[in-house]
Amino acid sequence: MDQHGHNRQRVTLGSGQNTTYYWQVRAVNDFGMTYGDGSNTTFRSFTTGVMPGAFAKSLPTNSAPDQPLNATLSWSESNGAEKYQYCLVTTSNNHCPTSKWTDASTTVSLSGLDQNQTYYWQVRAVNNIGTTYADGSNTAFWSFTTGATVAVPVVTISATIPTANEAGPTSGQFTVTRTGPTTAALAVFFTVGGSATAGDYTSLATSVTIPIGSASAVITVTPVNDTEVEADETVVVSLGANAAYTIGASGSATVTIVSDDVAPLPSVTIIATDDTATEAGPTAGQYTVTRTGPTTSALTVNFSVGGTATAGSDYAVLGTSVTIPAAAASATLTVTRSTMPRWRATRR
Repeated sequence: MDQHGHNRQRVTLGSGQNTTYYWQVRAVNDFGMTYGDGSNTTFRSFTTGVMPGAFAKSLPTNSAPDQPLNATLSWSESNGAEKYQYCLVTTSNNHCPTSKWTDASTTVSLSGLDQNQTYYWQVRAVNNIGTTYADGSNTAFWSFTTGATVAVPVVTISATIPTANEAGPTSGQFTVTRTGPTTAALAVFFTVGGSATAGDYTSLATSVTIPIGSASAVITVTPVNDTEVEADETVVVSLGANAAYTIGASGSATVTIVSDDVAPLPSVTIIATDDTATEAGPTAGQYTVTRTGPTTSALTVNFSVGGTATAGSDYAVLGTSVTIPAAAASATLTVTRSTMPRWRATRR
């Protein structure tokens, strides 16, 4: 009965989807009948809605093994769906408790899954007309099983033979070592630097493979025995990043190549560049000691002093050596007072 005291009658129909229905109603008593809206031809109509369309689950495929612990669930779209709900359980009874249905779009990124666990899942599309389950049935659950997390090995490098020598030649050696299982080979990548150039040693590759059953592999540095006079040079190997491993605290190491080529000894000469010294004045005499070859470092030249003049009384004491400084080819000795002695240069 409504607010005006009239009884309102209602009939629930089991109508089909997407169908237009036309309807009329009449009131009847012993004296006759009266049609709704005043006429037996005044029909009204309504059209039923549509439940969400059929759709299917996509990934992970049913019974998929070794799935990550952050697996993604996905499915196709359902025409007419207003929302989707998914259910993820660890029991295989093809049933989902009401509390487990969770709203979603057409994909779900999971997290925090357990290792070596089988999960069962189903999806449903919902609108105001009803619910449609993926793959045609509310019991059409799919499953997947997670894998176990495998720790990647830690790799390090050391110079196990830190010195290589051109004489021989004798080789230097790096050793690359890994932690963890050795059931599979492991390729470790590296870069090469240092002061040595490619012509100073046999060129190296860009990776070394630690074989099955082994925890390490070596990188050999073989010097080229050239004739160039050079200082010791270095070969530096640095490990490169890769998803198959992590780099430990010792990520680089150095091998030193020692050259066996020695620069020839310089020749030294001495001349009297001012060959007269006098007591009057006095005026000084001068010797110049000259060397050949590189001037990259200082050179000490030893000498002895002779002649008829007496050191200390006839001229200032000269000592027993003179140093030609770095970057200079000569040095001078100065004789003060009267008599010029004769000189004989020696070298160290």
